[in-house]
Amino acid sequence: MGPDLDGEEAGDRYGRSVTLSDDGGTVAVGGNRNSANGDASGHVQVFQYNSNLNTWQQMGDDINGKAASDEFGWRVQLSSDGKTLAVGAWGGDFIGNGINGEDAGYVSIFRFIGSSWVQLGEDIFGLSAGDEAG
Repeated sequence: MGPDLDGEEAGDRYGRSVTLSDDGGTVAVGGNRNSANGDASGHVQVFQYNSNLNTWQQMGDDINGKAASDEFGWRVQLSSDGKTLAVGAWGGDFIGNGINGEDAGYVSIFRFIGSSWVQLGEDIFGLSAGDEAG
């Protein structure tokens, strides 16, 4: 269906993680080594298939990792209707409450509202350093 979906830069590992809605009309693609917010910050793009044009049209803007080495987009999962998205970032660090959680990792949940991906709640971090949650 439609043309290929290609990464934005060499080595961004675009397509390392892919998920489809139940009807196959929506796809989320992770590029965990994309450098939008620093080296290997990662990103996710979501597309909806337009059968009239035989093309994939991006839903909203890119969803970018927060910092270098997050590897955001390592895992992606769409809901059955393609409107809710979970994204894993195994390299994310949590530093707070006197705890150094290097590579604790995190998961972010987004909902497509209007024409934008809106984060629901806060990131869900691994419990300790090296957990690599996400």
